[in-house]
Amino acid sequence: MSQHHKRVITRHVFEASVERANTLRLTTWGKKVYRRQAETVERSFADAKQHHGHGYARFRGLLKVQSQCLLAAAAQNIKKIALVEAYLRKMGLTRHQIRQITAYTSFSRLKMA
Repeated sequence: MSQHHKRVITRHVFEASVERANTLRLTTWGKKVYRRQAETVERSFADAKQHHGHGYARFRGLLKVQSQCLLAAAAQNIKKIALVEAYLRKMGLTRHQIRQITAYTSFSRLKMA
């Protein structure tokens, strides 16, 4: 290379964030969290495949397949809500107390038609 030509290395805008995330992921704490998250996500996908028809697409077309996936996710969320509510009842809470608790959760903010 001559004196007038310089090599320019460009980095992506989020490269520093990616490096920080990778550094955190490689710590002992990050490995535990990553392992736990992977188990949770894999369990969710396995449940969707086994119980909600994610093994095969029932319909053709992107919109219809997306609708199938969204309905399956809604079913999983309803099941999760029911399990949490059953657990709270088992702990001795009344329906009124459960409503107060669920008023601060994300699933209670959904508008039901």
